[in-house]
Amino acid sequence: MRQIITAALLAATGLTATAAGQPEKENGEQYVYTAERGSNFFLGAGGGWGFRLASQDFKYSRMGFGGQASYRASFFAGKWLSPFWALQLHATQSRVPHFDRTVQFVTAEALWNLSDRFSTYRPERRWRTLAGAGAGLAFNSANKERPLAFTFFAKQEYRFSPSLSLFAEARGRLTDDALFYSGDTPVTTLWELNAGITWTFKPRAYRAYSLRAYEPYIEEMNREINRMKEELLRLKAEQDSLKTEKEAPVLTDREVKILPSVRNNMHIEVRFPRYSFYLSEAEKGNIAKVAEWVEKEKDFRICILPFSDETSDKVFGENLRRQRAEAILGELTGKSKVASEKIQLIDTYREAGSRNVTDCSALIFFIPNEKK
Repeated sequence: MRQIITAALLAATGLTATAAGQPEKENGEQYVYTAERGSNFFLGAGGGWGFRLASQDFKYSRMGFGGQASYRASFFAGKWLSPFWALQLHATQSRVPHFDRTVQFVTAEALWNLSDRFSTYRPERRWRTLAGAGAGLAFNSANKERPLAFTFFAKQEYRFSPSLSLFAEARGRLTDDALFYSGDTPVTTLWELNAGITWTFKPRAYRAYSLRAYEPYIEEMNREINRMKEELLRLKAEQDSLKTEKEAPVLTDREVKILPSVRNNMHIEVRFPRYSFYLSEAEKGNIAKVAEWVEKEKDFRICILPFSDETSDKVFGENLRRQRAEAILGELTGKSKVASEKIQLIDTYREAGSRNVTDCSALIFFIPNEKK
């Protein structure tokens, strides 16, 4: 009995995995089938005649075969998960006169649409051949035995409409004969011929989507995602840069040292947008080169001379010069790690000779250290 149960379970599991995992192909294409959510649920009822097949009962029963045969009534509910397979819960009640008892079976079953599986899927198809298998429990009215039961069936269906269909079915069951006899008795089989009706709620045809056709769109989306990631990293780096500039140490008036005129010294020009103190990437690169040069030339220090744009607002001009100086200081001390003691600032608020006579926004001078 244990070997039979194990074999039946392996067979049912293998069939379900094949039906569920097999890719749908047509003309070399691979398809995914989808339908509207909440569609293709079904209910059904059937009835028929069946018999219990056990050789010992034929031998000893006074009623012979007739004592084993009786009616069958069944109800089921399920859902089509694709055009090719469905799951259902099936309940059956039958009568076995020889034992004067009723027997019930409750099984979970998988159905396969053989007609569409082995040919082109056609939702308008009238005749469909279905097959299925499942497992569950058996009950009876005479004792408390609850043996496992395995079922398998073939079904021919005629669809009057997308919702209404009639079917004829041949069904077999395999269970432990402890359902009828006590003790370790052989396995018994029950066979049925049924007919019935099925009603499908919200029937919808399944739409096929080619995976190959969607590959260009998937690639394009992946490129867009990568581009957005790069842009996010760039913005994050820019945000960190602004944060560093904001937190960089700024020389106060007490730290400012007024120098004599340095216009004849070696210098570079720094340009800001009009009425702005934001540095472009090109200017940041030039300032970074200044820092590299100072790192190599230990006998020089840096002097920053900021200018304002032409304005009649004296306070605005002073603030703009200060903010431009802070922007350059932030690049030198923040990103390039130039020591603050090697940087000096010409206070253009007090230095009368620092009027802007150039076309740039600031000057960076290289001043040799005074020899001791």
